[in-house]
Amino acid sequence: MGPDTNARGTTMALSIYLNGQYLDDKERAQISLYEHGFLYGDGVFEGIRAYHGRIFRMRDHLDRLYNSAKAILLEIPHGREELNQILLETVRRTGLDDAYVRLVVSRGPGDLGIDPRKCAKSALYIIAGAIRLYPEEKYRNGLKTIVCSTRRNRPDALNPQIKTLNYLNNIMGKLEAIRAGVDEGIMLNDAGYVTEGTADNIFAVEGGKLFTPPTHVGILEGITRKVIFQICSEKGIECAERTLVQYDLYKADEVFLCGTGAELIPVVEVDGRVVGDGRPGPLFQRLLGLFRERTATDGVPYR
Repeated sequence: MGPDTNARGTTMALSIYLNGQYLDDKERAQISLYEHGFLYGDGVFEGIRAYHGRIFRMRDHLDRLYNSAKAILLEIPHGREELNQILLETVRRTGLDDAYVRLVVSRGPGDLGIDPRKCAKSALYIIAGAIRLYPEEKYRNGLKTIVCSTRRNRPDALNPQIKTLNYLNNIMGKLEAIRAGVDEGIMLNDAGYVTEGTADNIFAVEGGKLFTPPTHVGILEGITRKVIFQICSEKGIECAERTLVQYDLYKADEVFLCGTGAELIPVVEVDGRVVGDGRPGPLFQRLLGLFRERTATDGVPYR
């Protein structure tokens, strides 16, 4: 298996499943220009992590994938058990103990029109390799954020609980953060309630209690978010869904983001307001440790 090279010139293991073919070279991983996933964002995906030779929360991710596909009337081109084996084999071929996996199901090649009936068969693509969304110093020192002017998609238009290939709404929020010179953007819905970051769920701590926005305000129901709820239940940490506004973030004792790629990462500034004492808080630190303990033993082995 040949190595891939990242932007810094460092070699890294890479494995790709391209709709029936395993590859180890991204230059050979080519799709049709008529692919509806490319032309229209017509498809669904999952970002999945592997730790210590195990795929973490594999069932949860695949459940969400199938639910997303059902919501857009997209047929996944493999049965559940077959897809499990393809996923495990793709990750196994990286040779990595820890990996990030992007699993994509698209409508498949069609024509230049939007009619999905012109796509003869859906397609499966999997990329497995390494990822680091933020440098290690951000986990120690925290992120600076802004609240974006771009509003999160309305659930009755394109429901954020469907993990589709259309991420332009999120990208517009990310562009605002980049132009503002901060690390991340926090998005509100059309009623002014906090939803999530541009790619991660958000939690706030007040008086030792943990709060996160409910799904109906317009968020993706994250797998890492679900794990945090489970850890809190086991450890007696009070954690609940609650509608939040900007002011709640300004006065919070702690704020942090969570997601498969970022894991748990602290926020120390929102719109120029320092969160708490400006350092990652004690509840965040405890949850991060507990989360890492969970990832050390939980998962489906692929070795």
